[in-house]
Amino acid sequence: MLRVLAVNDYQIFGGGLADSKGIGPQARPLLAVFAAFGPQFFQGPEVSDNALMEPFFFQQFRGTFLAAGRNDFHESFGVKGCPTAVALDRIKPRAAKVIQEELDLLFTEFFLLLIFPDNPLWRQRQRLMGQILRKRGGGREQESAQQAQLNDLFQFHDNKIAQNHMPGKKDLCKKFGRLIIILWLPLWLGIAAGGASAQAGTVDPELQKMLDVLGPNDELPVIVKVADDVGSRLGPLLKLRRAEMIQGLKERAERSQKDFRAFVQRSGVKKLRTLWLVNSLSFTVKAGLIPVIARYPKVDAILLDETIRVPETTFSSASAVEWNIELTGAPAVWSLGYSGEGVVVAGMDTGVDVDHPDLTDRWRGGTNSWYDPNEERVDRPYDADGHGTQVMGLLVGGDAGGSSIGMAPGARWIAVKIFNDAGEASDSAIHLGFQWLLDPDGDPLTDDAPHVVNNSWGLDRLAGQCEPKFQEDVQLLKAAGIGVVFAAGNAGPTSASSVSPANYPESLAVGAIDNALVIALSSSRGPSACDEPVFPQLVAPGVMVRTSYLTNGGNEPNSYTTATGTSFAAPHVTGALALLKSAFPEAAMADLEAVLIETARDLGTKGPDNDYGYGLIDVYEAFYRMRGDRGLTAALYLLLLSD
Repeated sequence: MLRVLAVNDYQIFGGGLADSKGIGPQARPLLAVFAAFGPQFFQGPEVSDNALMEPFFFQQFRGTFLAAGRNDFHESFGVKGCPTAVALDRIKPRAAKVIQEELDLLFTEFFLLLIFPDNPLWRQRQRLMGQILRKRGGGREQESAQQAQLNDLFQFHDNKIAQNHMPGKKDLCKKFGRLIIILWLPLWLGIAAGGASAQAGTVDPELQKMLDVLGPNDELPVIVKVADDVGSRLGPLLKLRRAEMIQGLKERAERSQKDFRAFVQRSGVKKLRTLWLVNSLSFTVKAGLIPVIARYPKVDAILLDETIRVPETTFSSASAVEWNIELTGAPAVWSLGYSGEGVVVAGMDTGVDVDHPDLTDRWRGGTNSWYDPNEERVDRPYDADGHGTQVMGLLVGGDAGGSSIGMAPGARWIAVKIFNDAGEASDSAIHLGFQWLLDPDGDPLTDDAPHVVNNSWGLDRLAGQCEPKFQEDVQLLKAAGIGVVFAAGNAGPTSASSVSPANYPESLAVGAIDNALVIALSSSRGPSACDEPVFPQLVAPGVMVRTSYLTNGGNEPNSYTTATGTSFAAPHVTGALALLKSAFPEAAMADLEAVLIETARDLGTKGPDNDYGYGLIDVYEAFYRMRGDRGLTAALYLLLLSD
């Protein structure tokens, strides 16, 4: 419920609000609210338990506001020291945007504080105001004492406002003078009539469903997309070198978010975080404030900060032979002296058990090698679920358990724990993860980003749909020369069961096959919902593959398991890219991805299809293609070994 400091008999009096000569300075913020929104925002009559506030009706003062456009501003409002209002017939359409921004700032300073009295200081202010407003006669001394208390409280709060860089009295006078004119602009007349602004930010349908059932004081997490200012569009940034791109993205966010960030900070939102990669802000906010935020001129869209669950893992009994690694041709590349040295791979997952003997020495280490956007395990790598540890074992695991389990044992790993300990990942945590990967140490001039990122997660509940919420993140990482690999998803066996973000054209999607080279039943199939011509692009072993598992803080070092799912097929491709990057460090990641596709072993229907894509990766053949030789296929290599 929206409430204001109230009045009896529809008059403003008491507490310095007004006297017989006009409206006092404390009333101006209230009038500003009515000027912009009109009475439909105030439902009543209602009485507050702690302040006995009654509804204030705008209609009584409509005539006063109508007079505000003339040069009798001082006489109508009793605002001393403020300049006369500009005549309405001098307002030109091009001034509307400037006036609108002034109005939004004024709302930040007064409307949110007066209407949502959550701050104890403001609740105390209301109680004192209520006592004065209810006063009918009695001794002047008692009323003066109450008034003195109130004035002291106002002064204290005004000092706090000054400390937070809020405008001074002169600025407020200017803003209020401009504000009165707002009534006559078509944009704000639409709001006063109860309609939304034509320039209001888009509220996501999923968020709107929640707003329809929540109360105004119920809190929920959101992501607000801020409109790009002129000169900072995404296109030019994609053409820059990595350091320049990172700097440009951060400058774009700072420039276009500055005013809006101040707006939401003063409105009392919680957990405010900057998503400079996608020019957004994430925070927790009261439902009643979302319509106000949506009208801010720089707001492009407001989205619910949704969560996803860790992909399910199918466990099996352990196997001594790592058929999956041999099938990809990785051992043949190792024999040539390339096992991933000089390459950094990253995982966005549930974390990594850094105490596992196959992983501990392969962590890059340092503050730029581990990130937990959920702020649960900030000091060192940790995995509460095991999924991320299994994925990383297939990527870089060694042979501590008696046989090699990883594709690129010479590479170093870093990781983002996008899933919290409860197994949930919010959209904002994922955005923060991508953002960190582009610049792990926060310094664009140091090149500490990974060469390739493995993503064994997806929006499985939206199988068969194209959900673009992370597409800009992927595009930016790709533009920075970073490989982005995604598990195709576990929504099969039906056709058209592709999953985002794997089905973005920019992603390299990987399906799962078993040791008989048959597509896994659960592996998602094409065609892609995002217009990718072939989905998935590649397949790799993902059924009963042996890998590392949780060690219980290092107390169970010989911890291994076998797992099934496209989550475990993807790291085979990520590891293959790491091997090729190690062998050809000057090659662009896009070229390495292309050669993996070109040299893939065709499976299923002849030619590319929507079950196996272009086929099974053959990193040994890809190596020789990059070197300029046709080379031997991994299958022939295995045949020679068997002889």
